[in-house]
Formats: sequence, C-alpha cells, structure tokens
Amino acid sequence: MAGYNFTDYHFVDPSKGVDSGAGTSMSDPWASLGYALNNMTKGSCVFLRRGQVETVTSAITVTKDHIMTQPGAVSSWPSPGQEGTGDFVKNSYAVSGVSLTVLSSGACCSRYMTGPDGGTYLMVDVDAKNTAIYIDPPYKGENAAAAAFVIDPDDLYSIAAYITSG
Repeated sequence: MAGYNFTDYHFVDPSKGVDSGAGTSMSDPWASLGYALNNMTKGSCVFLRRGQVETVTSAITVTKDHIMTQPGAVSSWPSPGQEGTGDFVKNSYAVSGVSLTVLSSGACCSRYMTGPDGGTYLMVDVDAKNTAIYIDPPYKGENAAAAAFVIDPDDLYSIAAYITSG
C-alpha cells in the first residue's frame, strides 16, 4: 500500500471496537467491517485488526452508489516492530527456542525480521508449540544461541501510529 495518499484512516477491531464515533484511532476502533464500509469517506483506508474474528449476525450491505463514490482501501491492521530471541543455525530455515511476547501465526507470518547477522528474512510459519519460527531464505550468519532479532514493523505503521497519536 506504499505510495497511496489516503485522506484518512479508520480502524476495525471486533473484540474492542464500538460502531459509533470516528473509528480513527487504534485505541478507539469501530467494531465491524460492515459499519466501516458504510461509513468510510472517499479516499480513506480501513485497517482490520489481525487475529480477531467478526461474527456476522446479518448481511453486510454496501450500496453500489457508496462503493462507486467512495473509493478507498481495506488492509490488515499494521503491526509495530517487536524484539525477540532465538537459536539460529547457519543454513537452517528453522529458528528454535524463540522468545516473543506474542508468538503466533497471525502475529508473525508474512512479516519480515532482521536476524542477528543483520540479514532480512521472511517469517513463513510458526510451529504448533509456538516455540519456533520458520524463515526464508535460510539463516546466513554463524550459529547463535539466544540471539536477538527484530520483527520489522508493517508498512504504514508509522503513519497509522502518527494519526493515532498526532
């Protein structure tokens, strides 16, 4: 979504949101996608909170006129950077012994991390026990036990955070 110039941003989090107000901050989001689609303004972007499930109790209806006159975008809620530690083995796709505040497929997969060697790796999976992550390409650096790494922030996180706080 880099390169788009949205006029405003809205946030949807079914677990914490309320379908009223502006929905323009991560701390005060809307509750439903249907409400967001019918209330977003022309040129706005709606961020959906990852890992949250919306229970749809009625049909989501968006009028043709609203869609035609209100172009914008819907994207996953941007996530901040996060630090962790893990055991890295040269030429391995697996990082074991991972310690993170939130280690789950929804929070980690399809995000980039900077390894202890300074290289960039795509996080492609989290094991069933939430103790290892799988990366691509394989780790290029030397073996490193309990080494620090950083999950890079999502695109637009700084913009969204600025809008929330600014």
